[in-house]
Amino acid sequence: MCHPLPASDSMSRAGPAGTTPWQFKGHDDRVACLAYQHAGPLLASAAADVVLFWQPARRAKVVDRVDFAAALTCVAWSPDDKMLAVATERGGVAALVQA
Repeated sequence: MCHPLPASDSMSRAGPAGTTPWQFKGHDDRVACLAYQHAGPLLASAAADVVLFWQPARRAKVVDRVDFAAALTCVAWSPDDKMLAVATERGGVAALVQA
């Protein structure tokens, strides 16, 4: 399920007690949606017309990117984590298959 992120830039940037937040840098525009793999290491983030893939547990920056011709609104992993569904503002849907 996709949970769109709030449009506000007022996030505290503070994590729970005893943790150290890590800020992802890679998108030029506001991130619209995030989706973790259910059992895998990847986090997909959608902003404007690009999906970026990250490995947060390893603090790895972008490990891959896929560009689109339309603004993205949502990303969601399939239950087996082999596909990422991507929705656009124009009503399009794409399925990215993990190799």
